[in-house]
Amino acid sequence: MNVNTTHNSPEPCGITRREGLLTLLGTAMTLAGCGGGGPAAAGGTGSFSVGPITGFGSIIVNGIRFDDSRASVTDDDGNDMRGKLKLGMLATVKGSPLSGTSATAQTVVVGGELKGRIQGTPNAAQKTFVVLGQTVEVTGSTVFDESLPNGFASLATDTIVEVHGVLDPAANKLQATFIEKENAPALFRITGLARVHDPVAKKFSIGTGPTAIRINYSTTPADEVRVTPDDVLVRVRLVAVLPPAPLPAEWIATRIRKPEILLEDRDEAEIEGTITAFTSVTQFSVNGISVDASGAAFPDGRDGVVLGARVEVEGNLRADGVLVADKVKIEDEVEVDQRQFELHGTVSNKTATGFTLTSLDKTMVVNVNFSGTMAGLVNGVQVEVRGTVADSTTSSISIDAIRITFE
Repeated sequence: MNVNTTHNSPEPCGITRREGLLTLLGTAMTLAGCGGGGPAAAGGTGSFSVGPITGFGSIIVNGIRFDDSRASVTDDDGNDMRGKLKLGMLATVKGSPLSGTSATAQTVVVGGELKGRIQGTPNAAQKTFVVLGQTVEVTGSTVFDESLPNGFASLATDTIVEVHGVLDPAANKLQATFIEKENAPALFRITGLARVHDPVAKKFSIGTGPTAIRINYSTTPADEVRVTPDDVLVRVRLVAVLPPAPLPAEWIATRIRKPEILLEDRDEAEIEGTITAFTSVTQFSVNGISVDASGAAFPDGRDGVVLGARVEVEGNLRADGVLVADKVKIEDEVEVDQRQFELHGTVSNKTATGFTLTSLDKTMVVNVNFSGTMAGLVNGVQVEVRGTVADSTTSSISIDAIRITFE
């Protein structure tokens, strides 16, 4: 699907989220797009956005629709990821200045915070499991890849997974936005707070207590030790230890670096993540990115701005890597669990209870569930779908539709 970067997605006429849900579930209606153009392009050096992918057609991060048709799309090891992006993957997008809520992406980099073997038995009641000593929490908006067709029930001891999400380093806990199964990777990965550093033996820990892991970097090439692992947030590649081999007492590092390296001006920047370091309400870090919130608005108040809180920060990025915030918003559990995804594509395989939505510029097929009949909703039409992630019980991602709009 060719996307005009100045296009604004049409809004349904007079339909709120809750009204739309009730209508889709219980009545028949005709949905039609409402006209309207977007504002003119703003000036500036460009945009910057970090957060989970919440939509396609092209790629949507933090509510911004980026045309990525000409962008470099890679993982954080430089491998090509074009056509492989999935809902929930954590993405860093650099793009043109915003035009309304649209922009043209220049680079898209995705990468999970954690990759390794599940330790012990996943806790189905609490929806948690442990990888490399780090606790992973599954929320209502966590997306399970097709490689885990039964969602949480697909997870088991020694299953190798890659997890994208937002990290609370103080608690050594990762709130998952996307989880996929890996078969036999050569490298594992962990992001966390480096503690108990021994610079002579070249060892440090991530985590505390019995779940902490010890990491040895005595054989890591000098140019791959890009930050001293001494009470700082680090992203570490580890030599994989595959089952049935037992988990090692020490893990061997092949690379140590900061999670984000940002040394450039961006007039429009937005990051979603966890407060990973905290000095004060106006001086903290999110996902390892320094934030100056001395001039920011706090629409949800300041009390919840604490270490480990999940937040959205908007502002501008300075050349020294500091994000100067205009607004700091706190995300609560309800917002996270009920996160809406936005998909643009072509209807096919329509039945009485749903259809398949295919985005022509992505290798993505999503099952959309709805109830009732809608005039004009036939195979081949272009639609925008907003909805929440359904429980994963099939071999493809499913969305429970809240609103459907023709495009």
